[in-house]
Amino acid sequence: LTRGTPVNDAPVVTGTPPLPVQVAEDTTAPAGTSVTDLFSPSFSDKTDAVPGGSSADSLAGVVITKNDTPASEGTWVVIHADGSHTPVGNVSETNGLVVSASDKLAFVPAPNWNGTPEPLTAHLIDSSSGAVTTGTHIDATQNGGTTAISTATVDLPAIVQQVNDAPLATGNVTLPPVPDNAADPSGASVAALFTPVFNDQTDAVPGGSSANNLAGVAIVGNTVPASEGVWRYSTDGGATWTAVTTNVSDTNATVLPSSATVSFLPAPNWNGTPPALVTRAIDSSGGPVTAGTGVDVSANGGTTAIAAETQSLSTVVTPVNDAPLATGNVTLPPVPDN
Repeated sequence: LTRGTPVNDAPVVTGTPPLPVQVAEDTTAPAGTSVTDLFSPSFSDKTDAVPGGSSADSLAGVVITKNDTPASEGTWVVIHADGSHTPVGNVSETNGLVVSASDKLAFVPAPNWNGTPEPLTAHLIDSSSGAVTTGTHIDATQNGGTTAISTATVDLPAIVQQVNDAPLATGNVTLPPVPDNAADPSGASVAALFTPVFNDQTDAVPGGSSANNLAGVAIVGNTVPASEGVWRYSTDGGATWTAVTTNVSDTNATVLPSSATVSFLPAPNWNGTPPALVTRAIDSSGGPVTAGTGVDVSANGGTTAIAAETQSLSTVVTPVNDAPLATGNVTLPPVPDN
């Protein structure tokens, strides 16, 4: 009996797709995942496994033939053994990029982008011709049959996980004027005052995350002297009021939910422009805000719910006339007789 000379059979794609490459928003240097770990579940060369004859080949690498992700979403990269990154770049069926099984693939998202980018598409390469060299460009239309390249392709998806972006302060806030000698000014809600200057559009990503709402504010500065009046707040619709202390700071803030009310109670017979409150906006990424004092908001900006920029809340106490006071009696100069 004579034994036939084995010839290679191209690998085939199984029905098991790769798990998505996952990366957090704003990641600039992802670790990546090896081609072996990504594509092995989709690789099969069992046609070459012949009892008493040839053995199945292993996954040698892939040839990437489609990369339609726009730069506005991010960049697919190859991570080499030395840690350096190379963009996948423009590829096609006739100009495919070879990546060896030992190298890694990763997705680097564009700043502030999250969602699901376009997947990479690749053919699988078996080891019948030995190791493959990352960075080589080949014509992948020569596939199937006795080649080392699968006829079918595999899509490699990615998911960019959302991280919060702190809200932006887009302007200062003015409380409506308060008349001199107002006994119980009603003020205005935090929502009414600050919503017009609240901006969380950095979190608004088409196909990804949505912008948060205004959850409240943190009062971090108050220098009004008692001789001019008191900044105060209410959490029960104005039934009771609490004075904002003058020792508030980033490490000792008074936090108010958007439903709270803020007003300025002027000192008797005083009018003018009192020092403004200094505040930081808080978004709803962490859920509702509870009123409280002594709150540390020194960690702000970045991925926190607290704005890095401060905003001022000012008002004007308008004068009203005060009736004159009689300070004594008056005597007409003496008048001579006749």
